[in-house]
Amino acid sequence: FSSAGAGDNSLSKSYHGSKSVEEWHRHVMLFPLMRQLTRCRDTDHLHKTVLHVFSIMVTALPEGSDKRQLRPFDIRLSFEEARGGLMEVPVHPPPMLHRPDWEQHVERAGLADVDGEIGVEGFEELVHVALKQYQMHC
Repeated sequence: FSSAGAGDNSLSKSYHGSKSVEEWHRHVMLFPLMRQLTRCRDTDHLHKTVLHVFSIMVTALPEGSDKRQLRPFDIRLSFEEARGGLMEVPVHPPPMLHRPDWEQHVERAGLADVDGEIGVEGFEELVHVALKQYQMHC
């Protein structure tokens, strides 16, 4: 990811209004990641960036995990694995995935399999939902 600049730990009030980072986290799923993804040039760039993010999440799986035997884009992640993997994505602050968001936008939306896990296609759909939230709140 490209850096937004040194010292970019807070939101610009002129661009984002008076909301604090904490308020954005409550209203926009995966907020810091969405801030970075809005910089994608086009849909192909966005798609490639989402694949890159998913591959980072996969590399965060524990060393002993049987899933590490699979090809990266064949892997499906549980809520806990996705949440832990997002912590490895190089954005600050780290994007947080909360259980209510997972239940609403993954499980109830039909993105999860019978084991409650999500693959790269489902993650990409989740990102599109989060981007819409971000755009609505900007």
